[in-house]
Amino acid sequence: SAHVSPVPDDYQLTCCEISLDAGRYEVQVAGHPIELTISEFQLLECFLRNPERVLTRRQLLAEIGSGAPKISSRTIDTHVYRLRRKLPLNETFIRTVRGVGYGLFRKPGG
Repeated sequence: SAHVSPVPDDYQLTCCEISLDAGRYEVQVAGHPIELTISEFQLLECFLRNPERVLTRRQLLAEIGSGAPKISSRTIDTHVYRLRRKLPLNETFIRTVRGVGYGLFRKPGG
């Protein structure tokens, strides 16, 4: 398994209206806290680290699959579905590329 370097506690990622605090496992959208599962959090973190880029299911599985027993690419679909439902996004959206994967993109004009 790929080694993940430890991140400082104040490690934060922001994109448009989304801010993620890795040390606290907190996500806010437009200043409002959002409750996410660990997997959803890891998925969002991956999207935020790679904005405007489509990530394959395999890449996403590698990110969130490290601590989990066998999980399938269908699990990724489920996590993305739940993440979409939880995030009240106005400026960004999670794009689906059929047969490939997902990515976080800025909405045109947003």
